[in-house]
Amino acid sequence: MIIQPSNPGYGTAKPGEAPASTFFSIFDVGNTATVRVGGNGDLFPSCWADDGHVYTANGDGHNFGGFAYYDVAVGRVEGAIECGLTGTFLTADLGPPWNGTEEYNRKPTGMACVDSNLYLAVQDLRRDVKPQPYDNAPAATIYMSTDKGKTWTTDNSGPMFGSIDEANPNRFKFTTIMFLDYGRDYENAKDSYVYAYGIDGNWTQAYYRTVPDPTEIFLGRVPCTAILDRNAWEFYCGGSTPIWTQDINQKIPILIDTRRLYKDVVIETHLKDVSVVSQGGVVYNKPLDRYILTSFSGSATTGSITHEFYEAPHPWGPWSFIMSKDYGLPHSWNNHYGGYAPTIPSKYISEDGMTMWLQSNCFYNKQNDYDFSLRQIKVKCHTPKQAENSVDDTANLAVVGTDVMPISKSAHNARLSHINNGDITDTEDDWDGERKPLSWWGYHWTRPYMMNKVVYTTGMMYEDGGWFDRELRLQVRQDFKWIDVSNLRVSPAYPYNNTAGPNLTYIFMFDVIAGDGLRIIGASGGAAAFTSISELEVYYANEKAG
Repeated sequence: MIIQPSNPGYGTAKPGEAPASTFFSIFDVGNTATVRVGGNGDLFPSCWADDGHVYTANGDGHNFGGFAYYDVAVGRVEGAIECGLTGTFLTADLGPPWNGTEEYNRKPTGMACVDSNLYLAVQDLRRDVKPQPYDNAPAATIYMSTDKGKTWTTDNSGPMFGSIDEANPNRFKFTTIMFLDYGRDYENAKDSYVYAYGIDGNWTQAYYRTVPDPTEIFLGRVPCTAILDRNAWEFYCGGSTPIWTQDINQKIPILIDTRRLYKDVVIETHLKDVSVVSQGGVVYNKPLDRYILTSFSGSATTGSITHEFYEAPHPWGPWSFIMSKDYGLPHSWNNHYGGYAPTIPSKYISEDGMTMWLQSNCFYNKQNDYDFSLRQIKVKCHTPKQAENSVDDTANLAVVGTDVMPISKSAHNARLSHINNGDITDTEDDWDGERKPLSWWGYHWTRPYMMNKVVYTTGMMYEDGGWFDRELRLQVRQDFKWIDVSNLRVSPAYPYNNTAGPNLTYIFMFDVIAGDGLRIIGASGGAAAFTSISELEVYYANEKAG
């Protein structure tokens, strides 16, 4: 499902947010992993090598080996999505962290295959040391393998980025390094450089927040023949025609996102006020000629609440916000969940670019998908079109063809697809642990339709929510902006309390309008601030008959 940002005027960015994307009309991310590889670990940055295999490194786990535990280990994934994937353990011998072995351990953050050689970025991350676990990453380096991951070398004089010296001003700078995935053996690269994205300070939000949460992503590049040469690196410092500098202190971010999610939670012990910039990845989708950046909101100790998606025409941008995939709180639901460090491995992108697979795994769920796990992404690109449908009292636009996708802020039971299945006894709600100001239910289409009638059937009512509290209205998406419909009438009158349902139907009529999205939206009701639904129908009806 596509999740709109908290800003109800989707398409108009708040200060500190990337502008809304107009590239995709549909961007549908799976609720859970449906393809899994045996093994154990998290993070799993990866690359597609010249031998056709995917190489990956995990943190905190057994990798694809036996029962030995590693802070970082390298493995190989063979096979294809359609016929099965298998994993093989390769090595965990990369040397100790620069900060020693007591307080810090190693974490993998990025991988690339260039000219048949593998490169692995590894950071020093503060260990699970109470009361400040996983709260800072002061240094990072890059390792190289010329034998497909069996052995690794690096410059042993010190970390390439950041510093272990507490007095060094470069400490914490560019220490979460994520290589741009440019396809098999970097074959889709448009120049002779290798690109890598970096975060200062920490790889994600620190649970105890002893260091600032990341809000900025930076970009570096290096000639493909000199990746281990720190002096050959340069950093983006501005311009649509990029300006580069070798001075890391002159770098500027290619993306700033200062949003905070889940500011008001129902259960005080739940994570709240979360930032959205964390370790993830960037992939070049060659069929679409688009760069897609993935991140997540959450923390190291609680996992992901949302996955965040951005797109751009160039490695440096300009970046636009696609969506947040909101999994809600708590993290133990077994029918949908997020995960750490989401990436989109280029090997698993379809020939037309419209199907991708997101790698992200999570320890905090009942299925314990703590391995190399993939969930499907289905997209449609936006193409300007005119609405061509005719008046038809029986044609429910919510089930026309295959070009419709249900949307909501959250889906408690991961049953959002049921709101257009014709069964008005189903129920779904958007309880997600947040006292959210707004709830909405609706659709995105790949093309615009004329419409003037909506039939909304509620779901279950609960003591603490399930109904709209006030200001219920309908909006239609035009040019990626949500517009209130005109002359809205509803029958019967909506009561704005728990007598609104369950499974009661309300018919909304409004002036004819064209759009490629529609939603019913209003203030969330009850102490827990959520609403429910069983069915949402959309028509271009004969107004007299309606």
